[in-house]
Amino acid sequence: MGDVFDYNGPMQMVTRIMHKPEISDAATLEEFDSVIREIQEHGLAADELEPLKIKFRSDYYSMLEGGMMPRYGLMHLLACFTLFDGDPQLVNTILDGFLAVTREEVQAAANKYLRREKRAIVFRQPASTGKEAA
Repeated sequence: MGDVFDYNGPMQMVTRIMHKPEISDAATLEEFDSVIREIQEHGLAADELEPLKIKFRSDYYSMLEGGMMPRYGLMHLLACFTLFDGDPQLVNTILDGFLAVTREEVQAAANKYLRREKRAIVFRQPASTGKEAA
């Protein structure tokens, strides 16, 4: 399956969808579109947003720890916030904005940015290794 690029002005989102070879690209894309359509029409269910916030917070703290290079994530964010925002203290508060997102804001963003007429789709197929013909 390919990458789905939704673009509406300066904001750009890339979504990578991978699927099993026995499932078609078209079927996978239709399922993806049905999930987006559900969010656009009905929003997230009441019990869906909180686990996403927990996962986002966990990923943020994990990124700060830097994995193989301890504290690299923190140093990178401090450098970026200093260079681009002039405020290294944002590292302490940036998460608050993400965790304050409401279900209504998610639905509004889906309606504004995740529009089929504004996307480009790239289907990437594995290169043939020649072993299949043998």
